[in-house]
Amino acid sequence: MEFNLRSELIEKLPVEAKVAVACSAGVDSMVLLSLMVDVLGATRIKCLHYDHAVRSDSNDSVIFLEKFCKDKDIDFIFERRTEKIANDSENNLRNLRYKFFESACQLNSIRYLYQAHNLNDNVETFIFRIFRGTNLSGLNSIPVKRRMGDIEIRRPLLAITKEQILDYAQSNNIDYVEDYTNKEVKYQRNFIRHRILPLAKKINPKFLFNIKKLIDLRIEEEEYLLKLVEKDLVELRTLPIDLDLMRSKPKYIQRKILEELFTTNIDFVNQFLIAIEKGGFHRVNFKNDKYFTIKKKKITLETSLGD
Repeated sequence: MEFNLRSELIEKLPVEAKVAVACSAGVDSMVLLSLMVDVLGATRIKCLHYDHAVRSDSNDSVIFLEKFCKDKDIDFIFERRTEKIANDSENNLRNLRYKFFESACQLNSIRYLYQAHNLNDNVETFIFRIFRGTNLSGLNSIPVKRRMGDIEIRRPLLAITKEQILDYAQSNNIDYVEDYTNKEVKYQRNFIRHRILPLAKKINPKFLFNIKKLIDLRIEEEEYLLKLVEKDLVELRTLPIDLDLMRSKPKYIQRKILEELFTTNIDFVNQFLIAIEKGGFHRVNFKNDKYFTIKKKKITLETSLGD
């Protein structure tokens, strides 16, 4: 287990660069942080922690990480939420967290941010998106790498199960802080984690790995298809789009263009596709004051009814 984790990290680490590790103090991020220190050395690492100030004991995580980082001689950067938001939804909290990550990386000239998402997280996201409603790209789930401005986010533990991470932490005496909110099933992801995944594993213990295979196939397929249709996509990316030209393309290409230029919301995109097929004047308000419009055989984006 240790060899596999270390090998995966070593393959994906930058040759010369300082890196940041997003750390909640939970088992996943503490295993990742410990491995990163072991592989890279403490001087190249900055530990980033965002306190959402939702848990009554959230400061325990800050104190724990401060001590850990001090003992290991790691730079520790944290921020506690002070601004009020409409609600403490998972998405709103996530946006605040990533805003902090991006700012901290920019201020410290860091180009690589490491996160400890694992295979269980990836499958949970896959199921969550199916329940919520998603386009095909949404089935790709959590990417191994993605850009956040000038920063590259990397997730080297994405193929490792939660159980493997827990075994590694126990075998290597890695301490961590339990977040009691992770067990509260009022949060949708937690409901999937504690109610749905255990039932799925009873049907097939290899459920996680079978979903991973499906995700990998979906990514492979999309990469291939996008290369095939790149010329068509380039031809249609500039607004306004000629209606007849759009109609001449396969539905897959039409859908991809609509997702790029307007919205990834599957219900709205389906409305747009029906409007394209019918022709004539159409205007659909899909986001605040943004309108998908067909008039004079042109597809346009309008930001107000007066445009």
